[in-house]
Amino acid sequence: QQALENFITESKLISKIRINEALKLTEKINAELPKLNIEQGELKVEFKEKIENDYSINGIDELDVLFRTSNKATFSSVKKVASGGELSRLLLIIKSISTQLSKDGIIIFDEVDSGLSGRVAENVANKILELSKKNQVISITHSAQVASKAQKHWKISKNLNNDCLESSISELNYQERIYEIASLISG
Repeated sequence: QQALENFITESKLISKIRINEALKLTEKINAELPKLNIEQGELKVEFKEKIENDYSINGIDELDVLFRTSNKATFSSVKKVASGGELSRLLLIIKSISTQLSKDGIIIFDEVDSGLSGRVAENVANKILELSKKNQVISITHSAQVASKAQKHWKISKNLNNDCLESSISELNYQERIYEIASLISG
């Protein structure tokens, strides 16, 4: 009984910290959304205390990440309402915020620009370029806008060899880079 009481006391302290930090994080995320063409988007985190006896190693509360794409829309679970492009941009924002807290300086994006084109893809490319000024960024992309901002390029090829799919990677020189970016544009 004493151990349970200690757990509940400590979990309530941790819960307060989580709620406070979640508010700070969502403020930062919401400030970045318009910069990536989600002008009226808003993210919030909702905490609910678990019922007694349902506590776990993760504490006494559950959270849900809620999102809306316009001021007139209602909040719903981010996984239900955010499009693939919106999820990609949310990931980019979260990673860019996390680099301010991390000391490793290496960020890997695997098609963070998925489903984006035109001005939105250009804004994402500029955000990645901004991150690359203080971090090493590796980005796997099919977007000409993102690829054109890079300092170095590698081409990943997949070939079928005796019924076995093999991948290879090669660094591109300046002319090959131009050709590959043009290939991304033209298909």
